[in-house]
Amino acid sequence: TDFVLYSSDEDFQNRIWTKFSYENFIDYFIFLNLLRATDNTGKNIYLAKYNINEPYYYVPWDLDGCFGTDWSGSNDDITNDILTNGLLERVINFENSNYAETIAKQWLNYRDNILETTTLIEMFEDQYQFFCDNKVYERESLVYPNYQYNKSDLNYLVSWIQNRLNFLDIYFNELILSEETPQSSETIFPNPSNDRVFIMNSSHLIGQEYRLYDMSTNLIKTGTFTDAGIEIDMLST
Repeated sequence: TDFVLYSSDEDFQNRIWTKFSYENFIDYFIFLNLLRATDNTGKNIYLAKYNINEPYYYVPWDLDGCFGTDWSGSNDDITNDILTNGLLERVINFENSNYAETIAKQWLNYRDNILETTTLIEMFEDQYQFFCDNKVYERESLVYPNYQYNKSDLNYLVSWIQNRLNFLDIYFNELILSEETPQSSETIFPNPSNDRVFIMNSSHLIGQEYRLYDMSTNLIKTGTFTDAGIEIDMLST
C-alpha cells in the first residue's frame, strides 16, 4: 500500500511488476468491470502470493453485488461506467505507457472465446436450470422467508449483461483506436465482428438513418443509428 501511494513515478514504473502480478492486473481489471463488482474494488479483495518472494495478486471474495445487482440483491441497472481503484488507476494513467491498450486487446481476445455473448448467456441459463431442477430457489425461501424469485430476474440479468458487453466493447475499442487513429476519423470497429459494430467519433450521426449493402450493392438492412452500434448478427457470413 505504501509503495502504490507514495513511491515516485520512476520507482513505481520500474518496480511495480516486481511487487504485483502483471497478468493478474490485466485480468482483474477485466473481471471487475465485466461483473461490475462494486464491492470488489478495495473492500472485498485479498492480496495474496504463493511464495514470499513472488509478486502479489488480487483474489476477490463475497461477490454479492454483481451483474446489475447491489449487495442487497436489488437491481442496480447501471452498465455505462468503469470501476477502478488506486493501483489500477495509477498504472493505467501512467504517462508513456500502453497498459490501457494492452488491457483492451486482452478484452477483445477474451470476447472471441470465454467472454463471447452467447457463451455467457448460455452459462447463466444453464445455471438457472440447474437451480430450478434441484429446487435451490425453494430451499432458499425456506431459510429466508422474505426471499422471492421469478424468471424475470434471469431475463433482467441477460439484458444487463448484453448492455454491459456493448458498453465495454465501445470502451476498450476506443482505447485501442485512440492510439492508432486520428481523433477526427470515423472508424468502424471491431473489425471483423460477428454481432455488432460501432463507429468511433460518431455522436453527430445519432438519430440518422443508415443503410447496409452487400458486395453486389444490394440493400440488406436499414435502421436508425444510436450509440449502441449496429447489429449485424442476422447477416450471413
